[in-house]
Amino acid sequence: MSHFIHQPHDKFFKQSMADRRVAREFFELHLPAEIREKIDFNTLTLQKETFIDEAYKNHEADVIYEVKLEQSPAYLYVLCEHQSEVDKIMAFRLLVYMVRIMELQRQRHPKQALPIVYPLVVYTGEQLWNAPLDLFELFGQEQELARKIWLQPYHLIDVQRLDNEVLRKQLWSGLMQFVFKLRYIRGLRETYQILFSWLSEIEREQGISLGKNVLHYVIADMEANDQKLFVEKANEYLLPELRGEAMTLAQLFEKQGFEKGVQEGVQQGVRQGMEQGIQTGIQKGIQKGMQKGMQKGMQEGLQQASTTIAKKLLAEGLPLAKIRYVTGLSVSQIEDLCD
Repeated sequence: MSHFIHQPHDKFFKQSMADRRVAREFFELHLPAEIREKIDFNTLTLQKETFIDEAYKNHEADVIYEVKLEQSPAYLYVLCEHQSEVDKIMAFRLLVYMVRIMELQRQRHPKQALPIVYPLVVYTGEQLWNAPLDLFELFGQEQELARKIWLQPYHLIDVQRLDNEVLRKQLWSGLMQFVFKLRYIRGLRETYQILFSWLSEIEREQGISLGKNVLHYVIADMEANDQKLFVEKANEYLLPELRGEAMTLAQLFEKQGFEKGVQEGVQQGVRQGMEQGIQTGIQKGIQKGMQKGMQKGMQEGLQQASTTIAKKLLAEGLPLAKIRYVTGLSVSQIEDLCD
């Protein structure tokens, strides 16, 4: 029922504020002088968007005007509040709406600076408005702390610029940050020695789980040569449990890398073979028919791809049985390739 009671208010408000003469007088009256003096009111342009949450649409309406503020786009956001009860968190909700407006502008014009959004609330209820106008009052006893940290420059932790000696003094979190640095300087023996010494201390302090996570992260995207060096140093410096984990991980990633290489090689070979086969099939199809030619071409392409892969695997020294399993060629066909 409340939807039908308040809807006339919404309609009246929106229709009135859609008239630029009404909007201009309204803003000239209610905007603070420092904002009003910078606005070119001839650029007032009504926007179609609404930013009200669904739960509030029965007792609120909003309009938004885009305007030039010293040649930069700005938005004047007017929220009309029809409910009789005062909304205690209005200051927070306005912040949410303002961020949504800025995000919409950022999506439309990603290279432009964020726009100024100035909010106004039109309250039509009978009860005296006693909700906080200041967002920070909503933080209760911590409002002073909120004023100090909110909307201030954020705290950046630039890991690559942190001193290793400072990090080393923090046994647990320091290791995490050091590993982030390590990903850009892998292969340097002195950094590995620092890491292994650190991991050994972690293992002594019952931090096996963290140590394994570190090893997994460090080894995961290493090149094969770097993995070998890493495992050699791990075998030399690490304590038994993490030493075994490093060796197991290196073997696992080496196997995965080989299988991935074989799979990609098969796919690439099949793709190239099919392309060549299709071309051959098209040419033969002109004479003998497209369908027969393409089928034969694809067969030839697959045969060629299998032969190419078999040659590569022979060069790597794989057993004939494994090559036969991967390529589908017979042992005699593979042996012929050895000649």
